Amino acid sequence: MEVTPLAPQDTAPLPDSGRAAPPSPEGPGPSTGHILLRTALGVLAGLLVLAGLVWFGGAEKVLAALRSVRPLPLLTAGGLTLTNLALKFTKWHLYLTALGARLAPWRSALVFSSGLSMVLTPGRAGELVKCTLLRRQAGTPVAASLPVLLAERVTEGVALVALALVPILAGPTRRAFPYALSWILAFTLIITAGVVALSGPWASRLASALAGRWARLRPLEAAAQRFCSSVRSLLSPALLLPAAGLSVAAWGAQCLALQALALSLGHPLGAGLAVLVLSLASMAGTASFLPAGLGAADASLAYLLVRTGATPSQGAAAVLLSRLFTVWVPLLLGTVALVVVLTLKGQRHPSRSG
Repeated sequence: MEVTPLAPQDTAPLPDSGRAAPPSPEGPGPSTGHILLRTALGVLAGLLVLAGLVWFGGAEKVLAALRSVRPLPLLTAGGLTLTNLALKFTKWHLYLTALGARLAPWRSALVFSSGLSMVLTPGRAGELVKCTLLRRQAGTPVAASLPVLLAERVTEGVALVALALVPILAGPTRRAFPYALSWILAFTLIITAGVVALSGPWASRLASALAGRWARLRPLEAAAQRFCSSVRSLLSPALLLPAAGLSVAAWGAQCLALQALALSLGHPLGAGLAVLVLSLASMAGTASFLPAGLGAADASLAYLLVRTGATPSQGAAAVLLSRLFTVWVPLLLGTVALVVVLTLKGQRHPSRSG
């Protein structure tokens, strides 16, 4: 697969992959106070959602259902979640390679994992921390790396649509969820419109026109053009197709994790239905722009599981366990990675420092 990296003038000088970049003059990174505040607010929102799910399923019944789960399904779900994260990291590193960012895989993994600490920010906007950390570690300008976050969201949307269409078109599922196809098509139109608008020449022309009209925007024109150049590169078919394939595999693993958890709770959820309900619930969470889709994704998933025959307590317990692996475990891993990568600021790789 041939992908043309950005021209030299579009990227800042990059250090050797074994060394951390010198401090950037573009501004300070995330402060510990901001990180703790965002995490605390996200945890509070998560606790409120948890309370709502327990109320929906009945506290005693939900707790009884959770106690009935054996270790093996939990280990299976945990392994599938790690597979999901590994595939997403592969996509992240693929994008960095396309942008010409020379970053050692272990540093790239730390930067990627640090973004998981911001999973509880609205629309995952807090993942901008990855761009700041990437600038520190590799010298890549934020304007060049910001489109990676956009491309990640686009490919995840493509994956959700592709996965949801399989059970809809291949079986009798459509009759059980008659509204699903309309929702999938609407979500597809939104993604398509976004890709066409951002990957075409219009965004670049608009940036030039605005800079020409308002003098205050002229200093930002170079960054805007760099942003548009990165977007066109990352959303080109040569990158979009393999990245979307990785996203399909990643989300497929998470759907199988949901199935394993539902089966452990006594609900005979088939693989096709697991794919459909998780894809639809994730679309609802994405469209809500709430932190990690809290509330929207949880309520949608609980409702859809009940529609497949689960009791309210089974549905609530399945959502609680699923969110444990899709939100809380990544949040913990991301927080640890963020602390580590901030500690590494300005240091050299141990193997190079001796």
